[in-house]
Amino acid sequence: MNQLTVDEVISEIKISLASSVFLIVEGPSDIKFFNYFLEIDDLTILHCGSCEKVIEAARKSKQFETSNKTIIAVIDRDYRCILRDLPEEEYIFVTDKHDIESTMFTKVVSKGVLKTFINKEKTKAKYGAKYLEVLYQKVINIAMRTSGCRFNAEKLKKNKGTSISFKGTEIDRYINNNFVFNFNSFCNAVKKIATNNKKSIDSIFDVDVDSLVSLEEDVLIWTRGHDLIDAVHALSKSKLSNSKVEKIEIKKLLKVSYGDQSFVKSQLYADISAYLK
Repeated sequence: MNQLTVDEVISEIKISLASSVFLIVEGPSDIKFFNYFLEIDDLTILHCGSCEKVIEAARKSKQFETSNKTIIAVIDRDYRCILRDLPEEEYIFVTDKHDIESTMFTKVVSKGVLKTFINKEKTKAKYGAKYLEVLYQKVINIAMRTSGCRFNAEKLKKNKGTSISFKGTEIDRYINNNFVFNFNSFCNAVKKIATNNKKSIDSIFDVDVDSLVSLEEDVLIWTRGHDLIDAVHALSKSKLSNSKVEKIEIKKLLKVSYGDQSFVKSQLYADISAYLK
């Protein structure tokens, strides 16, 4: 289905004579995902391009809900949790992690993806028996760094009217040195930049940065799925790889490896199921 405007979403719901659960989402890939993983009878999925449009469409179309029409919406969590900007409406749900891609990036799935292209002998010789655990943590570190830089700049630009440039800074060097980076170093680099720019660390993160180091799952809440895919791609170009793989292949592998039970265990699934009972 083509992307709809907010008014078109409202019109589709208003004129529909069918009994249906109308799910409003951001993009076409979300339609494929929820059509596969949500086992809901008479499900109609509409997409309108962005989270703000999804929220607007859900709120405005709610007045046309009847005993035969149920309206719900799903948006990516993005940075809303940290920015304290989560919708209050119980019928607007957010993904467990930053987006659908990061939601699919479970440890089991990601290790399976990594195994498809690494050279087992070389990697095991370098990192030992727990080589997959080490590689997984490297992916997380690379992705957190990238997402952290982006969030840092976006938030400062939004809240302070200016954006910190990372070019030539310690963080910039980490971006080009994937295998040296660790999240402790990232936190220290952010603190250093904040100090140099006379910004408090709290103006960059609404959380205790030091605590993030040991809270992998919490950190993944604001780590973009595309950054995780980029991180896996970076590893695929290293000397540990048997062959280079394209980013689109990694994304496909994630989707194929992500199972029904993984989604059933998610908070998003639980929340939607509870609401529709």
